Amino acid sequence: PVVKKSLEVVAAELVAGSFNRYFLQSVEQKILSPDRVSSCMRHIVPGAQGVDIMYSAQKSIAYYHKLMLCGSVWACPVCAVRISEERFKEAKPLIDKWLAERGDIVFGSFTLQHKLSDSLLGLRSTLASAFSNMQQGKGWGLLKKRLGIEGAIGESEVTWGPRFGWHPHKHDLLFLDHRIDDDGLAELNTRCFD
Repeated sequence: PVVKKSLEVVAAELVAGSFNRYFLQSVEQKILSPDRVSSCMRHIVPGAQGVDIMYSAQKSIAYYHKLMLCGSVWACPVCAVRISEERFKEAKPLIDKWLAERGDIVFGSFTLQHKLSDSLLGLRSTLASAFSNMQQGKGWGLLKKRLGIEGAIGESEVTWGPRFGWHPHKHDLLFLDHRIDDDGLAELNTRCFD
């Protein structure tokens, strides 16, 4: 559903679950070998004399330095979070300025029904197609105009669970030219989720 959330809540949700991300990465490395994800964080950067263990007091986390990263925002759960955090830092000044000077922002989370036997490739393709179809046609154009949707910033994410398997989903921040009321949120939810 489309809801209003604070930026702090959204940021916390993006960085939660690091154990699950590394587990998913190890599973994907076996499935996708010899894809670039299969080498992510498994090889030392060329020319480096070893791996360093670093500590960030600001984030209160330890991390490895001088390991090769795949940089795949679509396939690697570890790199996707790192890239998402960087994109959030880049977008935060825009978000703050928009909220102060222009209008409102709503957060949408989009997914689809799935089961353990569904393939990741098929689910990602179906989700992308459904999202594209949702944003086409006269109905979407009229809704954009009524609600003042001027743009969006989006991220895709994939998780996995033993009960339902792969779970692709998309997160979007919709930028509106005015403050949205409950009726506007209801209309947006109806268009996106009914």
